[in-house]
Amino acid sequence: MRTSSSGHHIGLLTLSLLGSSLASPAAFATTAAEIAGLTGATVFYENGITGENASVANIEAGHFWTGHTSLSWVEDDALYTPSGGRGPGAWSATDDATAHATAVAQIIAGRDSGSTGSTNWNGIAYGASLYSGSIATDGSISGNNFSTSSAIIRAAYEYYFQAGVDVINSSWGGEVTSSSAWITGIINGLAGQYTSTTVVVAAGNDGSPAGSSTSTVGTPAVGLNVISVGALNAAGTAVASYSSRGTVDIADSSGNVVGTHVAVQIVTYGTDVTVASTTSNSTGSSTGSGTSYAAPVVAGAASLLVSAAKSNTSWSDDTIADATDSRVIKAILMNSATKIEGWDNGQTAVESYTFNGTSYSNVIVTTRALDTRSGAGALNLTSAWSQYITNASWTLATIASGFTDTYTFDASVSSQSVITVTLAWYAGYNSTDYSISALTDLDLQIWTTDGDGNLLALLATSATAADTTEHLSFLLDTDTATSIAICVVSNGTVIGTENSVTYALAWDLEFVTSAIPEPAGVAFACGTAMLILVVWRRRAT
Repeated sequence: MRTSSSGHHIGLLTLSLLGSSLASPAAFATTAAEIAGLTGATVFYENGITGENASVANIEAGHFWTGHTSLSWVEDDALYTPSGGRGPGAWSATDDATAHATAVAQIIAGRDSGSTGSTNWNGIAYGASLYSGSIATDGSISGNNFSTSSAIIRAAYEYYFQAGVDVINSSWGGEVTSSSAWITGIINGLAGQYTSTTVVVAAGNDGSPAGSSTSTVGTPAVGLNVISVGALNAAGTAVASYSSRGTVDIADSSGNVVGTHVAVQIVTYGTDVTVASTTSNSTGSSTGSGTSYAAPVVAGAASLLVSAAKSNTSWSDDTIADATDSRVIKAILMNSATKIEGWDNGQTAVESYTFNGTSYSNVIVTTRALDTRSGAGALNLTSAWSQYITNASWTLATIASGFTDTYTFDASVSSQSVITVTLAWYAGYNSTDYSISALTDLDLQIWTTDGDGNLLALLATSATAADTTEHLSFLLDTDTATSIAICVVSNGTVIGTENSVTYALAWDLEFVTSAIPEPAGVAFACGTAMLILVVWRRRAT
């Protein structure tokens, strides 16, 4: 479905929209409003959070159609067209680019007027501000395929990054080739530079890798600084057969492979979705499938998180700035994801594992971190609310090369409970050749402690060779409550040079009753907050 030209990166490249051709709505199809219920977004709505104070831009081949009732509230000046692209006046309301953009935008932030019949047109973050960027060149649309250039893509994404939108959704992609590397480099480079903007990208619709290939995920989703989204089947029980997946090699500017990257971070509903249509009238609907329709669900979810943070009157401005950092948003969405049947990140129990010259027994070890099909799992906004707002189970910190950050808690973790921890950080991209210019190797470790912060036994470690995510999810198989510590270990850089790197850490731990009282003045219905202590920041040995 996706093809690329062989021209140099400053020329044109043929890309594809990542949704099926839209058809008449099916009786079993699911609307965005229904997906909101299935993914737990209703906990946000119940707390008065629908996306207010959050902004999201949908960037793809064309602009969405504001003639549909769900998008009629969007002003014309919210549609940006770079020089060389096609503005809204150049499109037919029924062409593929407009139809696709309309469907995607409605999933993100469509608004139901209350007078449009039986269909609820609310999107996931229906209170968010919505914008559009068009990146196809004039006359380039042919079915789902379109052409663009590096100048147009850079202009569209720079415009919204510099404008400070909170979330950017991209439901399009292209084949990963040497002539398409600039797409990954431009978008992921900007995402690493403007970290207050979360970038969500559709993984692709090419299913399982064939032959010697290890991945079917397209550009720009293969990049290290975005959230790449796969699709679930219609029932939401498994990854859809068409959803792209796999691992890609990470190489330096000389082409030396230093590790692999799991190219999907999360999955959600994207199959048989009822969406806004441009083919009939202002209330028309169609049915579509594809990661194109899964990505905007996650983009809407990210917008809800941002909205909740900005609405939390108990948080300081600095805390809100940290909470809306894209690395925190990514870590929370991944850490709160539900493990679907067959989820496997390569974790194994190693009978004897050596770290810093000391041998530890029965250590859970993964060198891959994520499942190659579903990443961290399926979107779960109920759990995200709990980790992000109720318990504030996250932090944003900077670690120097060669150091270890150790976190301990004021209460023990319950026996026979599941521990889930996620670490997320970013890579640097070269603005000239778009290669990775800087990548720090971080590892994630879980230890038992003596209650005073002294490390005793290594329980688990996620230690990829070269990636920007570490993830652990395992059963604490003990008879009694256990004091634990989370360690972030910097092993220095595997590409380029970085003296330090900023990371986000999120955790889901089932604590026994804490002695720390609930803080006063919390804006939402919060449970007991867990006190987190940075016990030491030391150089790794």
